[in-house]
Amino acid sequence: MGIELEVRTQGVIFTPAATAIWDREITRALEIIIMNLKNKIVLATPAYTGTLQNSVTAEQRGTGFNRQGVVGTPSKYAWVIEKGRLPGSFPNIDAVKTWAKRKLGVPEGPALDRTAYLICRAIYQKGTKGVKMFEKTFESERARILKMLDEAVARVTKRLNGGAA
Repeated sequence: MGIELEVRTQGVIFTPAATAIWDREITRALEIIIMNLKNKIVLATPAYTGTLQNSVTAEQRGTGFNRQGVVGTPSKYAWVIEKGRLPGSFPNIDAVKTWAKRKLGVPEGPALDRTAYLICRAIYQKGTKGVKMFEKTFESERARILKMLDEAVARVTKRLNGGAA
């Protein structure tokens, strides 16, 4: 999942001054894009304890013409929430107990044990559906991202041709 921006020029030589204009405009556009994506992904991420939401990061990588905007998370748990869980494996019952206590309000004791077991069995049999907070957000923002990148390239072109952007 991603967007690549390719700029082809005819007759334009990127001097250090032109490269600085490119860097400034693309850096500014990417910063707005990735922060917007991050904020929307965080809002779309289930909030159990807030740990997963707080793990979402946005950063720019690379320099000059080799620059990327990256929004992601180092959390291994995020993959299961994003894509879902296939049936056939029994989840960690202690984690499910903790979830059932906090989310469902099931008190400690035999009721919690039974509830957690039934939830684990259902996950084992049916799996879970993914939330797709990254995928859905990226797809919903794709047109806006492309528009912002087009505008940034247009500002670079205008400035290279002697206009103010």
